[in-house]
Amino acid sequence: QFRQREIFLKIDHQPRARGLENLSQRLNIGFIVHGDADKEVGVDSSRRAIDQLKDKGYRYVYREIDGADHGGILRFPEVADDNFRFIHALRHKEIALSKDERTELTSFANKVKNEKPEAAAPLIAEGQRLGGAPGARIIGNAFDNSEAEVKKAAAATAETTFYGREIVMELVKLTKDKSDDVKAQAWKGLATAANWRSLEAQEFLAQTARKKSASAADRAAAIEGLGKTVKLMLLGWYEDKGPLWTLVLLLDDEDAAVREAAFAQLEKGVKDTFGYKPDLAATERKASMAKWKSWCEQQAGPLNGPGPARP
Repeated sequence: QFRQREIFLKIDHQPRARGLENLSQRLNIGFIVHGDADKEVGVDSSRRAIDQLKDKGYRYVYREIDGADHGGILRFPEVADDNFRFIHALRHKEIALSKDERTELTSFANKVKNEKPEAAAPLIAEGQRLGGAPGARIIGNAFDNSEAEVKKAAAATAETTFYGREIVMELVKLTKDKSDDVKAQAWKGLATAANWRSLEAQEFLAQTARKKSASAADRAAAIEGLGKTVKLMLLGWYEDKGPLWTLVLLLDDEDAAVREAAFAQLEKGVKDTFGYKPDLAATERKASMAKWKSWCEQQAGPLNGPGPARP
């Protein structure tokens, strides 16, 4: 077994060290939660922190909760659960492996391509335990296995573990796999990645959800993934506008099933649905759609422009 390891990064104002130029593409380093009614530690402190992370090119997850005070965030267990899952997914990612570990990793990665499900299971588990780029070698090779059960098991690990952009793009490919079970797990992995701000995952989900030529099953899976992406955003912070705008615009889709699916992802997280119903005719939806678009622009900014002005 590889020895367990963790990494802690300190953000400062020094130039980025050589070799870290692409770190932001591989590693999320911050998960911050703040209530905008916090009187003990003003919400501006967290907003400044994420601005600094953004300026340095790092990715992060920020949850801001409307109306929550200093202890009020504890009343939102779904945020705490998301935070714990995030921490678990990021464990020991970027420390270089020893020579012996690299040798063992190469052996595991080579074996998992051809093993039957029972023999592949512990290899996939080790890839999941490692996570990051090292684990991605095992998981990526498992996707090349001819056994659907092996690919399914490997894809399932992406619901709880980060491997990087390469695995996200492999999950995109797996949404076209012959096995429905493999496809289902790929969509779930992409939803997790999109929730934790993988741009590639968010864009693929949005594109598929909007694509009229996509199958009904694929559009439904993509919409469900977008719903997971915006669920905690709807508590008060709308930095990633693409997923939110996509769901809002799909409320006016020609396909009634698509409208219903998009509305299901939004209605429980908003205070006002503006009299919208998925089964309304296009002319009857017009007024409520105008209000939905106005609300979305107020919260997230215009679809093709900068984000909203902060108070």
